[in-house]
Amino acid sequence: MAFCKECGTQLEEGALFCSNCGTKQDVLTAAPDFTPEETASAEDAVEVSSEETEETKTEETKTEEANTEETKAEETKAEEVKTEEIKKEQAQPTYSAIPEANTASGTNVFKKVPVYGWIIAAAVLVVIVVGAVLVNIKAHTININDYVSVEFDGYDTMGTATVVIDDEFWETLYKKAKFKDKEKLEKADFFDVYYDEGDYMADELYKKIKYEVSPDEKLTNGDEVTVSWKVKTDTIKKNYGVRIKSEDKTFKVAELEEVKSFNPFDDIEVSFSGLDGSGEVEIEVTSENEVYDYFSFYPSESYGLSAGDKITITFGSYYDEDTISEMCAEKCGMVPEVLEQEYTVEGLGHYVSDVSELTEESLADVIKDGKDKVVEDANLSEAETINEVKYLGAYLLTSDDPTEGNEVYLLYETHVDLADPDSDATDSVTYFAFIEFVDVSINDEGVCAYRNNYGSLYNSFSYTASFDKNYYYYGYESVNEARKSLEDDANWYVKNYGYKLGNTFGSEL
Repeated sequence: MAFCKECGTQLEEGALFCSNCGTKQDVLTAAPDFTPEETASAEDAVEVSSEETEETKTEETKTEEANTEETKAEETKAEEVKTEEIKKEQAQPTYSAIPEANTASGTNVFKKVPVYGWIIAAAVLVVIVVGAVLVNIKAHTININDYVSVEFDGYDTMGTATVVIDDEFWETLYKKAKFKDKEKLEKADFFDVYYDEGDYMADELYKKIKYEVSPDEKLTNGDEVTVSWKVKTDTIKKNYGVRIKSEDKTFKVAELEEVKSFNPFDDIEVSFSGLDGSGEVEIEVTSENEVYDYFSFYPSESYGLSAGDKITITFGSYYDEDTISEMCAEKCGMVPEVLEQEYTVEGLGHYVSDVSELTEESLADVIKDGKDKVVEDANLSEAETINEVKYLGAYLLTSDDPTEGNEVYLLYETHVDLADPDSDATDSVTYFAFIEFVDVSINDEGVCAYRNNYGSLYNSFSYTASFDKNYYYYGYESVNEARKSLEDDANWYVKNYGYKLGNTFGSEL
């Protein structure tokens, strides 16, 4: 087995030139086979020797000529092979030969490395260079998301999100940064426990590192929020020699406190009073929950209401929904389910226009107020005691226009007990008095109300007791006298203004 003396490539037996590099090789020619013959005589030997000498010379000449032609052919072939190899090498990247150790003869020989060897070497070199570059980049790169968290505060369904950048980010940023004043600051002992390197970097770059978190309010456990960055990367890299890596990052909402809900309108009673067209709304809170110490109810309209009108009552109308929910949660641990509710105006009355509407049932509240007024107007002394106040009936005075109102007079019979403070003598007196009510109305439920109570009609008399002492009373001594006085006054309005007069006694006197 033969190898090229120049590049070491394995060669075919007898090759004169290397098929790889084209270098001519040293080839040894083997001697022809020789078979010994029988010994001849001296003469024969001399003759044979002469003849063989001539033949040998002829054969050697032919052999040399043949070898010369063969050598030329192989040289031509080797040149063609070498030309092809050169073309291939020109089509591929070329590399400088690597010097090998000196041979035994002391000559420096540079063997040519195979192409695949150069490719591997180049790949290794690229890996080394790229690795060095990446290490350098990593040494001056910081990922802000490694130092960011989101804090969730508040209650479930109304939580808020706050982005927090850890102090370590600014400290690490300072360590990786390269800027002209850095060495000067450190030599001057610029930093201390109250203002360190991280604080300095935060002050320098806070305008260049901005973010948005969305959504950031009305959050519920399980929601996702995204932090999006707006970082002036090129400016920071240029001025501080550090690259800030920032990508949008998603966080999941968790650990918001659960909160109870309540309907504030379950804790109020809404009623309407007054007359159709001039009704009023009344709101009464029926719960003692402390939340109603902070928030009140407000109607969209309070006066001038008509039957069938729609009004809206709002809970805590001076605050927006979020503020109310947050305040209720913080102060009372619960949030309102709704803040508004619509109501239909109903139950409004109308002015009493017919005496048939003035029953003891419909007038029950009015009659009671009239009795209280009788006692108040009596202004009795210690010797006088009211024994009974009895309702007898009513008069109704109305105009042709029922919307103009009315006047109602309730007649009461009053019994008074008298006791002489100077003796054991006693007596009693009975008198009759009217109490005047103005603009009496009756609602859909058949209950009467009034606008004003003017008290007893002006009339008085004196009563002399059996023990010769006088007492004065607002009213009349008999029921007929009282009714006649009222009818006389009312009929003047009937005659001059067309009013109508009716009563519950069944007839006029």
